[in-house]
This record gives sequence, C-alpha cells and structure tokens, in this order.
Amino acid sequence: MRRRVAIGLAPGKTADSFGLAVVEVVKTLPLPFCTGRPEYHVIHLHTFPPGTDYEPIFAQLHKILAEHDVIYIAMDQTAVGAPIVRMVSEELGKYVDPVIIGGQHRQHQNYVPKNNLVSVTRVALMKERLRISQGLKETPNLTKALLNYENRPTSTASSNDDPWREHPSDHLIFAVALPCWKFEQQIDFSCDWI
Repeated sequence: MRRRVAIGLAPGKTADSFGLAVVEVVKTLPLPFCTGRPEYHVIHLHTFPPGTDYEPIFAQLHKILAEHDVIYIAMDQTAVGAPIVRMVSEELGKYVDPVIIGGQHRQHQNYVPKNNLVSVTRVALMKERLRISQGLKETPNLTKALLNYENRPTSTASSNDDPWREHPSDHLIFAVALPCWKFEQQIDFSCDWI
C-alpha cells in the first residue's frame, strides 16, 4: 500500500539551501479515545546546497511522486516568487500550493506568519504527533535547527520585523512545517478523509 504524504518545499535565495520534506499523515482514532488529530511522520528530508539547479530537485520529486500517494505539495514562495512555483507545478504536473511566510501580520489564504508556521510544528512535537525518522541523514540537522530556533531570543518589538530566514538551517524547519501547517488548516479532524 502506498503511503499518503504531503511534500514541503523550502527554497531560498541563491545563497540559501533548498529544503525538501516528505511528511506522512497517519490516521488516529477520533475523540474521546485519542486526540482526533492525525500524526505526522517525517519520512524523507533533503537539503540541496545553495545554487543547486532545479533538475536534480525535479528528479527527486518525480521519484517521490512515483512512490507515494501525494495529497498535496506546499512550497514557500517568499524568496523565489510565483513564477518559480508555477514552473515547479508545471514540471510535476501537479498543483503546488504557494505559501508566503511573513512576520506577525494576520494569517490569510496563502500568507502565514512565521511564528504560526513554526508553532504548529512545535505543538505537534510537544504533543508527540510529529515524529521524525531517526534513520534520515538530515534528522540531526533538523533537530539542532529546531532546538536553536526554540532558544532564540525574541522580543515583542523585534518579532514584528523578524527576518524570513535567520539561520542557514531554517530551510529544514520550514520544509517540515509547511505540510503540517496545511494539514492543520484544512482538516476537520474527523479522520474520515484519510
């Protein structure tokens, strides 16, 4: 049986790494016996180094599409713009949902404040609904990035103008967070859809 997954793509500017995450959604029992919310299992993580051409990225995405039942693909459009998202969608022959990551403004349609995006991931980790495979090469990098992100000093004054990416490893955080955020936004948690 093919796994039902979502793909998170976190490209950066030319000097930034490109993060790719495949997150499997696992059905859980509805309330009152369980949380009623699905679990997420990160089954694939990959970092493409800065300046990587899109051809190897497309090759890996085609392989993932062939192996899994991909529910959706969410891509950070912040640094690359809508034309790149359209190019990826056309290459894959599958709709790619663009997401713009910003500061502390209101969330709407495809715009999400960075803290909301990261908070979804943190809550899923705290509630043990997000599991990251220990066998993945990038797991230690993601774990370190999440710990560093959690321990960053922030203030109310500075959070309004937080830069989109503060550290080189943020691409992995966003690649994992995008599918989790989309699931949390679109699911009524009856779990019948899974």
